[in-house]
Amino acid sequence: MTRKQIKPGVVLFFIGLLLFEISNFFSNVVFIASYLKIIKFISFGIFIFSFFTLNKSKIHINVKNFFMILILMLLCFISYYKTASTMFIEILLISLNVINLEFKKVVKYDLFIKIFILIFLVSMSFMGLAKSNFVVTRNGEFIRDAYGFYHPNTFGMVIMMIFFEYLYLQKDKIGFRQYLIGALSVITIKLTSDTRTAIYCIIALLLFVPIVKKISTKKYFEVISKNLYIFLLITSLVLTSLYLNNPIMMKNINIFFSDRLKYQSYYLNLYNVNLFGNNIEYVMTLDNGFMKILLNYGLVIVLFFDSIFRFNIKKSLRNNDYKLCLIFLILILFSLAESSIFYIYNNIFLIYCFNNVIKKVGENWWRKLFQ
Repeated sequence: MTRKQIKPGVVLFFIGLLLFEISNFFSNVVFIASYLKIIKFISFGIFIFSFFTLNKSKIHINVKNFFMILILMLLCFISYYKTASTMFIEILLISLNVINLEFKKVVKYDLFIKIFILIFLVSMSFMGLAKSNFVVTRNGEFIRDAYGFYHPNTFGMVIMMIFFEYLYLQKDKIGFRQYLIGALSVITIKLTSDTRTAIYCIIALLLFVPIVKKISTKKYFEVISKNLYIFLLITSLVLTSLYLNNPIMMKNINIFFSDRLKYQSYYLNLYNVNLFGNNIEYVMTLDNGFMKILLNYGLVIVLFFDSIFRFNIKKSLRNNDYKLCLIFLILILFSLAESSIFYIYNNIFLIYCFNNVIKKVGENWWRKLFQ
């Protein structure tokens, strides 16, 4: 039996993905930090080259498709000009590469990359090669450590995403081993960074998998799931506006959200909601992902993410992938407390709708650009 040959374009893509994630996670590593912009630029070049290598015999661009691609590229540059962020460019480059790749293989390699990054950064932290860990005291007593990552919440989020990717790659049945690994993940986060949101998300995934399996075929579940993103966006905006106008009335709700309404109202008062966002100078944290995308990146990117989650949820339900559907729902809820899941180096699941791994769903709207 001959070993299946690995395509050069696939190797290039995963090298690019590794360098891309290194450029976003290694900001505290003293001997790498000054080279991160160069590493990111190199990863972008590899993504462009790997795209043409992977699709050299499959790209057929007519006039209509050419203008659609041109519009997407224009949106990338407008977004970068308005926000000084490459987020939209990053999503576009990675999405172009996964059109003809098996989605689970992409998740598998991303899992390997994140495990490597976790082990490497924790090792650098203990060796003193990751500069000054970000520590947080809670009530003057408890200390949270970032272990080489930018923030303790980032450390907890990475462990959460590693577990999510691991669980997704398992067969349908969740057994003792999966619950054990989930419990170990929760204990690890609790004893180190104490990232409560990540802990709750892991527990929710394990508890609700059997429930979602039973109701995933119900029409009401699909309707609620597809509209969850926009509902939570509107809820976040309304609560923030109410706090801005009457902080005393919203005091208890603000306490419940750990002062997040206070910070959200500060930025909502300072910046306007517009099509392409604002170049925000962050003098205090803005954790709520819905408000951050709205104010920092604008309505166009809000609609872009709403479309992504709608397509992802619809596709996962039609393919009876209830675990993946639940992961999307939990990540959307996670965005109430953290904005990290909107960045593709944190959340590789975003690309699911761009991938055409399951043919029975029908032609993928993204792939049509190149056919």
